[in-house]
Amino acid sequence: MAKKSVKKTNEILVGLLLIVMIYAIIITVLFFNKNGLDFLKGKQASPTVVKEKIAYLAEENTACENLEIIFPQLEHKDSQTQVGDAIYIKAGDVDIVVDAGEKGVGTNVMVPLLEKYVTDKEIDLIITTHSDSDHMGGMVGVDGQGVLSISGFTYRNILDFGYLGTTNLFDEYYEIRQNLIENKSTKYYKVEDSVTDEETPNVFYLGMDTTLTILDTKMYDYITDVNEYSVCFLLEHGSQRFLFTGDAYDEAEKNLANLNIGHVDFYKAAHHGSPTSNSVALLDTITPDYVVIDATYSNKHNLPKKEIVDRFTNYTVNIYAPFVNGTLHVLSDGLDISITCEGFYDYETNKIITKTKSLIKVQNSDWYKYDGVYTN
Repeated sequence: MAKKSVKKTNEILVGLLLIVMIYAIIITVLFFNKNGLDFLKGKQASPTVVKEKIAYLAEENTACENLEIIFPQLEHKDSQTQVGDAIYIKAGDVDIVVDAGEKGVGTNVMVPLLEKYVTDKEIDLIITTHSDSDHMGGMVGVDGQGVLSISGFTYRNILDFGYLGTTNLFDEYYEIRQNLIENKSTKYYKVEDSVTDEETPNVFYLGMDTTLTILDTKMYDYITDVNEYSVCFLLEHGSQRFLFTGDAYDEAEKNLANLNIGHVDFYKAAHHGSPTSNSVALLDTITPDYVVIDATYSNKHNLPKKEIVDRFTNYTVNIYAPFVNGTLHVLSDGLDISITCEGFYDYETNKIITKTKSLIKVQNSDWYKYDGVYTN
């Protein structure tokens, strides 16, 4: 009897031990992976709640004390003639990417930047403003190493231009986008639906007093140039307002001006500071306090144009660019804006040009005065 009792006791202990081990495994998985049993089903993006045309990228009543917008220097040793837009926005715990430059820049500049700053490996919103390669290429990247294919990352929402492109690059982008939508629970929105469809969100909630609103340019029924289809949006953080218009031309800008957006504290210059954009009609409406021109130091389109820099000076002296000061960090605490820089990295010498470590206004730069001749 004693032997049977001991055997029975041992069986019970073994059973209890197995149960404890199973619970330990479950708890460990749930603790280290916010999506639960992802090791069995593949990592999924966190679901986004949508109510009354508002998509909640943060939980309601979440504080967003600080907002940071990074404009990385897009020069790279393999891409000196590209122009490009690539922007990273961090609003509290919400991570947003707006365009990603050309393929090489997306792979060599944007992917490492996102791996550094997106610590939870989840991008909450991707905005691809239009299908030009210097905006969309980096989403695809080189050899499948673009912004939309970062190892271990998930993507909660994608909003883009919505039309069907005719290039091989678009085909690559479309395939990656569709795979994310179909296999990774990523939500997808067309910009036209965002502003016209009652079921599609046009406001993204980033936290208390912090929103990103898609603007209606009315440029969806016909196409003369893909730039005209650029996604435009207003980012608001406390009392600070930031306007982004991609490469939108003056026709789209007229429609934006008619929206009576009012004064903005910050304006990302349209179309890399081109005369096709940045119209007086829009600038008179928004009267920006700060302007950032997203372009490269040397590019095949010779953008920005000095006449547009001069035009901006009619509204503000605070005009900055990564082709002058390297990567720019625009910071907001909801009341004020400040800008810092990392200094222009010269790939010819593999050094940061000393003078550019201090923030220099574009109109005071060597680029403006001496046709871009930088010396230490």
